Amino acid sequence: YVNQGDSLAMKVMIAAYDSTAPMKLQYWVNDSTKSEDGMQTYEGDAGKPLILPGDQTGEYTVFGNIEVEVKGSKEWKPWRYTYKVGKPGGAIALPEMSTLYKGYPNKVQASASGYPPDAINLSCSGCSLSKKGEGWIATVPTTARGDVTMSLSARTEEGGSVSLAQQKFKISDFPKPTVFIGGVSSGG
Repeated sequence: YVNQGDSLAMKVMIAAYDSTAPMKLQYWVNDSTKSEDGMQTYEGDAGKPLILPGDQTGEYTVFGNIEVEVKGSKEWKPWRYTYKVGKPGGAIALPEMSTLYKGYPNKVQASASGYPPDAINLSCSGCSLSKKGEGWIATVPTTARGDVTMSLSARTEEGGSVSLAQQKFKISDFPKPTVFIGGVSSGG
């Protein structure tokens, strides 16, 4: 699985190979007929990966041939590999309530497709966040008014950052409890 905009580095090898000999590949992306027009070639040392693009979302099958020396003569042996390119996305949710309450440890969940959990970052304008288990705890100051905005981002393999989601939440005072004794409400 590759995020859109990233690339896939793959090595095509045979079980026994000479790492000093050049590797020759022919390959076709989504072309099982292996037409001459769609053929791409690759030649490099066996330790250098073939780079496949991930520009467009979808499932891709790479059909290929690797040049192998068999009993002194060169032969092409077939190989095949399937990979998916998906658009990265994320979601921010409050699993317990739909409002952030002042002075209360509000539980927050955030998820991001295509990124490992340790690459995910959640930030908040108007509240403080602390990591707890699989999620976060958002604490809103008692003086806060209006809304807060949470932003979800992920660190890429190249060291950059990609924005995945942004969510605005209403903040309120924590409701006071209402006491009932039989049919008489609080103050009665």
